[in-house]
Amino acid sequence: MQTDVTTENVSWFVAAIGEFTNFAGRLVRNFFNVAAIGLVLSIILCTAAFFGITPGPAWRTYSVCSFLGFLSLIVTVAMAGNLAVVLSLSETVREKGLAKKVLDRLFEELLGITDQNPEGTQEQIRDLHGMPIPELRRRLKIAGKGVLKHPIAVSLPNFVRWLAMKAERLLVWATVRVVVAYATRKADEQKRVDLLALRANLTETVDEMVTRRITQNAIRLALLVALGTAAVAWAIVAGAVRIF
Repeated sequence: MQTDVTTENVSWFVAAIGEFTNFAGRLVRNFFNVAAIGLVLSIILCTAAFFGITPGPAWRTYSVCSFLGFLSLIVTVAMAGNLAVVLSLSETVREKGLAKKVLDRLFEELLGITDQNPEGTQEQIRDLHGMPIPELRRRLKIAGKGVLKHPIAVSLPNFVRWLAMKAERLLVWATVRVVVAYATRKADEQKRVDLLALRANLTETVDEMVTRRITQNAIRLALLVALGTAAVAWAIVAGAVRIF
């Protein structure tokens, strides 16, 4: 008998997303949008390879173009899946305010807030009023790991649970990097940061900053992969022409 997903066994991330079907809808839509763009680029790549390798033996043209088509298909599917998760997450961050929730979770970890100690640890609270930048990086990294310790609901299907874990990790570490970047801009390593003031300044803008960071990094990665694939394809075509 299948167990219902209740608040007791749902992680904060799944609960914050709300209707997971909405996220899944974004995921499917973004996957096909990115795959369509990748398909167009693959056709352009194979067409360029065809004209680059002809005239010559028909078997050479067929073999090289078939291989490049297969390679492009693999890259397209892989990148479409990766970008679909990232773009869907960035849309959900903006709609649901997920980065703000992550910021709250990070500070719960930094303050030592637990069910047994809901007000936090006084020593940790004092530390947040003036923390050196190297210590800030270390403590935020530990806090990020602490946030990720809470398991995704075990009653969810395996693929959904894997997808939620991937999105959760991406969101947590993007938020950590945004906090560090905001705290350390125009600052040297000797500066001491008041994290409580930093939190107050970030609360209203963190969702937009995290969304922008996630999207820009995803697009940058996609462009690098596209350029890398084109370079590999050109090398294969040049090598085939020279050898055969």
